[in-house]
Amino acid sequence: MEIVWDAIALHLCVEVAARKRPEIALVSAGAGYDLGPEGPALPPGYADRVHAVLPRLHAAAVLHDSIVGQALDKPHKAPPYSMPGELVRQVTHGSWPTWRQLMETSPWNDYAGHQPSA
Repeated sequence: MEIVWDAIALHLCVEVAARKRPEIALVSAGAGYDLGPEGPALPPGYADRVHAVLPRLHAAAVLHDSIVGQALDKPHKAPPYSMPGELVRQVTHGSWPTWRQLMETSPWNDYAGHQPSA
């Protein structure tokens, strides 16, 4: 169960997943091919044969709509700078704070008295 959980949790973290056990790396590689083939070219006709048996059914559009719908319903699922957050930002035309604006809202006062080096 832990391997499956890790594979799902890390499937979009390509650099991390590639360093984990083969099952996890393969799920990540497969997700990459599913969203836009990256990596070695598939053999000619391979994708067509797979899609003849397992049609995509507008997979990318449905996935997008599902992610955005869940995030709008539960905003904690789409924090700024995350992939779900970016999809919501694109749909709502919202904006995100700059790094400095984000850090200035923290209680640590990291920018108080700071003189930029450049």
